[in-house]
Amino acid sequence: MADDRASRIRRIVKVQEQLHRAEEWRLAEIEQRLSSVETDQRELIEALNGESGLEGLFLDTAARRIRSLDDTARKTETERMIQAGRVLQTGARLKAAEHLMEKADMEAERQAEQQELREALERLAAQ
Repeated sequence: MADDRASRIRRIVKVQEQLHRAEEWRLAEIEQRLSSVETDQRELIEALNGESGLEGLFLDTAARRIRSLDDTARKTETERMIQAGRVLQTGARLKAAEHLMEKADMEAERQAEQQELREALERLAAQ
């Protein structure tokens, strides 16, 4: 009985681990996108500050692109914060499931020990 409960909880823990890992991967992907946007912004600004003389020709286009990148960065940062919250939530569920698994394992071990004790007592009584 307790072994069945422990094995069911182990399966739950495995699922929670997979869910948590998936959320962490999504967060890493979002952070990579954010890093890419910030790099694009930095490179565009550096190009505008350059001394090639062509910067003035593309100033309007560059300004629109900088605004677009800024909007993308803000949206991605918001998405990152939301995803970080999801990672925390799945982490908390994983810890709770691990705690339940530990308790179920201890209970199964305790019941097995009690069963062994009963069997030993029955053997002694039979002698």
